Amino acid sequence: MIKKPKEDRELESEKKTDNLSQIKPYFIYINRSCNIYIFWILIHYISANMYAKYCTPLTLSGFVMSPFLVSSTHCKAFKWMILHGSSTLESMWIILGTWICSKIIINI
Repeated sequence: MIKKPKEDRELESEKKTDNLSQIKPYFIYINRSCNIYIFWILIHYISANMYAKYCTPLTLSGFVMSPFLVSSTHCKAFKWMILHGSSTLESMWIILGTWICSKIIINI
């Protein structure tokens, strides 16, 4: 039996819809993961630059004041964000590398 062209289009449309519904959860997961990664990049970048500007200024008075500024609350907060931001970014790279290696090893 020969199918009508309209039926063929409906079947193709159903297949595309089915494929998209299967892929959609992965896109949502990847989008959320990328947003978290971008968030930590921003936190690390901004806090590193703010630490340099407000806690260790490039002036003679900044040099003299830096021992006092380093122990201040805002400088401690910047250091915390720098430390945990870099640790989180490093962990994300390790996770990505491990995932890629597992995909390569499984396909071999």
